[in-house]
Amino acid sequence: MRRLTLLLLVAPLLSATNASAHSYADPALRTVFDGVQPSVLPAAVTVSVVPSVVDQLVVTNPTSVPLDILAIGGEPFLRISSGGVLANLASPDWYATGTPEGGPVPPMDVQRDKGRGLPRWKLVSHASSWSEFDPRLHPQATATPQMRAAGQERVLAVWRIPLAYGTQRFAATGHVLFAPIRGGLSVTVAHAPTGVSATALQGELPGLFVSVQAGEAVEVDGSDGQPFLRFHNGEVYANTTGASWRDDQQARGRAVLPQGWARVARGLTYSWLDPRLRYPHELPTAEILAKPSPSVVQRWRVPVVVDGSGDAVEGTVTWVPRALALEQVGVGQRVNGVTWWPFALGGGFAAAGLAGWLQRRGANARKGDVRHSLSAAGPSGTEELPQ
Repeated sequence: MRRLTLLLLVAPLLSATNASAHSYADPALRTVFDGVQPSVLPAAVTVSVVPSVVDQLVVTNPTSVPLDILAIGGEPFLRISSGGVLANLASPDWYATGTPEGGPVPPMDVQRDKGRGLPRWKLVSHASSWSEFDPRLHPQATATPQMRAAGQERVLAVWRIPLAYGTQRFAATGHVLFAPIRGGLSVTVAHAPTGVSATALQGELPGLFVSVQAGEAVEVDGSDGQPFLRFHNGEVYANTTGASWRDDQQARGRAVLPQGWARVARGLTYSWLDPRLRYPHELPTAEILAKPSPSVVQRWRVPVVVDGSGDAVEGTVTWVPRALALEQVGVGQRVNGVTWWPFALGGGFAAAGLAGWLQRRGANARKGDVRHSLSAAGPSGTEELPQ
């Protein structure tokens, strides 16, 4: 069972920070995190909704007082504290929230219709943070043709996940928002070194699929400037202590287990999710939004060394305006030859995102102001274009 262990603090529990994320096939529907009610917990205890394949509820509790996530049936199924993370193996929700697809079928003695037995706690992590793919984050919701024709934002459903901190009861709350498509983003590769081919992976957190020629020794740098991947003799090795490995694994909902350099694949190809390819703002400027044609809003660069010679995989992020984006409304569809990721009216990519990456980038990017240049990010990073 793959889980995400998030070691960094996320959105403060005492604030009502809204964060949009994707759990619906309809790109105009978004899961919005409204906050927690009531907000009476220590500031160190944090709750957030983080986008991945589907939305995840992320809880961090570095205090000694246990924080429980309560199941649909009311019993605690996760207990988080400074002592680690305990899972209740007697709760069906432990199994249902393990993966984006819903996890394995619970044992016969843990079916919902058989009642609740005594909790069976098992230590599943020594960390004080945990992420779970809770189906309550994306209740059934559908936008009607009339709503789409009206072109206005509308709340379609609300959601609530009960929690307990010691003897205090509270809940993470939010809603499902319909927000008409404003446009979309397309991430493309403009240059790859000789001996290397690369394709951009579209999505809320984009990525790269890289293929190297047989016999080439290729090293890819991570976002922290340290070596991240090595292609050598038909095998791929990853630096599991680096920032890029951590970002990729967390975004996929996998536990991060640093162990130095480790073989992660056999062959000449590898793919990963990379925040360096992600546009860091909710929407481009009004000038870009008013243009009828696509506009490049960012350039990115991933350093690569091929047989000892330095080079890079480079590319762009392009804004696809509403008129073109509406021709195809599926996530990751092609619009006039461009693969794009949709933006909804009045919203954008999740403010939560990858918590660690946003913390590192927060000092360098003013949210909503794409005129702020990131060219000072150095050889490995992004550069937003003046607009």
